[in-house]
Amino acid sequence: MEVCRLLVLFMLLSSLTVMSYSFYEIYSVKPNLAIISGSGNESGITLVDNWLIYSASGYGDEPYDWDIWFVSCDTIFGGMADMSAEGELVESIFIKSTSGTPLTGLNTRYVEASPSYSSDLGKLFFHSDRPGGYGCEDIYGALVVGGSKRVIVRDVSNLGDSINTSYVDVCPFVNDDGTILIFASNRNGGYGGLDLWLSMRSDSKWSAPVNLGPLINTSGNEKYPFLSEFGLFWSSDGRDDSEGYDIYFTEDVLKGISTVVRLPAPINSQFNDWGLAILEGDYLVWSSDRPGYAGGSDIFYLELPGFKPTTMKIMKSLIYNQ
Repeated sequence: MEVCRLLVLFMLLSSLTVMSYSFYEIYSVKPNLAIISGSGNESGITLVDNWLIYSASGYGDEPYDWDIWFVSCDTIFGGMADMSAEGELVESIFIKSTSGTPLTGLNTRYVEASPSYSSDLGKLFFHSDRPGGYGCEDIYGALVVGGSKRVIVRDVSNLGDSINTSYVDVCPFVNDDGTILIFASNRNGGYGGLDLWLSMRSDSKWSAPVNLGPLINTSGNEKYPFLSEFGLFWSSDGRDDSEGYDIYFTEDVLKGISTVVRLPAPINSQFNDWGLAILEGDYLVWSSDRPGYAGGSDIFYLELPGFKPTTMKIMKSLIYNQ
C-alpha cells in the first residue's frame, strides 16, 4: 500500500499564539486512480446526500461547453470491492460516459461549472456564462429538492450585484451552513488575474466581497477554493515558478497570518492539478490533466481511513484588513 504524506497545518486549541505543524499519513490504495474518467474533461466535485455532483465537458450533445452531472456514491465507491488483495484495481471503478447523468433543471447550452453545495441552505452554487448576468461569467444558486433516483433542482437564480460584477466571477465555494462564500474574480482591486474573494452571509444577504490579500493571491490566477476543517485549499498558477496549476493549502485564511504549503505528490504533479475537495472526511478528490487516463482532465482520489478532522474553526468576522 502506497503512502503519501500530506502536510496539514493546524493551530493548537490550547494556544493562541503558537502555530504548530503536524503530519498525517494519508493512505491510498492507488494514488493515481481516476474515479471519474471519460473521453472529455471532468472537474470539480461536491457531495449532495448520496450523490456526487461534478462538472464535465467534451462529450454528449454539448461537446465543448461545461455542464453539471451527477452519479451515485454507490456507483463510485461501491466499485472498491473490485480490488485485489495487493490493492491493485481489477476493473474500472467508473466510466463517466456510461454512468453519469446531466443535471436537469440547471444545465443550458452555455457553461455551467464548479458546483458547491450548502446542506443547511439546500442550495447548489455554480458559475455560468448564460445570458442575463452582470458579466461574462456570474455565480448562481439553485434549490436542491432531492430525489431517491436522481438529483432534482429548481429556482435557479443569479446571486446579484452584491457578488457578481461586469468582470469574471467563477469557482464558488459555499460552506455547509451557508455563511461563507469564497470565489475567484478578476475584478478591480486584485493582485493579478483571478484572485480569491470572500463574502459573509447574514440575514439572507451576502456582504461586499473582500480580497483575501497577497498571502493568498499572486500576479497569476487563483481558482477553485475549498474551505475545510483543516484550512483553505486552492489552485494557483502564480507560485513556485509553476508552468501550470498546483494545489496549495493554508491554515488560517481569515486572519491573514498564513503559511502557504504546496501539496506533495501524488496530489500535485508536473501537469495541471486543481479543484481539491474533501468528502465527508473520508476521501480527498481533485482534478488533473496528467496523462494515462481517458480524458483531457480526470478526477482522482485519495482515501483518508480512520482520520476525521476536528470541528471547523471559522471566525465570523474578517480580522485581516487591507
